[in-house]
Amino acid sequence: MAHRGGASVGPPNTLAAILRSIDLGAHAVEVDIRELADASLVLFHDRHVPAAAGPVPVADLDLPGLVQLVGAVDTVGDLLDCAADAKFGLYLDVKDVSGPALLRLIDAAAAAGLSERAVIGSFDRAVVELVVADGRLEASVLYHDPRTDPLQLAAVLGCRIVHPCFDFVPHMVARFARDWIGPIHGAGLAAVGWNSNDPRLLAEMRAAGFDVLCTDDPRLAQ
Repeated sequence: MAHRGGASVGPPNTLAAILRSIDLGAHAVEVDIRELADASLVLFHDRHVPAAAGPVPVADLDLPGLVQLVGAVDTVGDLLDCAADAKFGLYLDVKDVSGPALLRLIDAAAAAGLSERAVIGSFDRAVVELVVADGRLEASVLYHDPRTDPLQLAAVLGCRIVHPCFDFVPHMVARFARDWIGPIHGAGLAAVGWNSNDPRLLAEMRAAGFDVLCTDDPRLAQ
């Protein structure tokens, strides 16, 4: 899975990076989703953007305003059209959207015929719960704390995918393999590996049994 669309092979969170990643062998792409002040849903990671008077919250901008500050921005509509044509998987990492916008996102993905190959993930557990309750797309919960019990977390939220984000504690691969991969699979769940651009660490994750490898450059996971 190409992280941020393939941040090492093109501009992050853009169709250009996504299409390049698919050409390089990625099976799926992870992108970040934010809602703007005009209710537009865009592929964008950061909460703020720089401006002459100081950082501006992305949520306070409409689409033309964001484009004026950062240049071209791809929207969720652009992404869904591209995915429907190209047949790759989508991991939609929801950063900051309202409940109605989240439902619009699910509606749009389902209408595009992507229910079987689109996942909505989030650190926001309310988002995960809403996706689970809706039932049309798979939900994934992201978390940072290595002390978290992923089985308990998935059970509380009702999701079937867990996504530990231990980017800064790579030694956790061995511990996760020892303590969690077996029980996760035994419970019928799946585990997404945290983002890495280290081929050795990606190989360790594959050997450990992670269901998805996540990297900025899909060539590193082959």
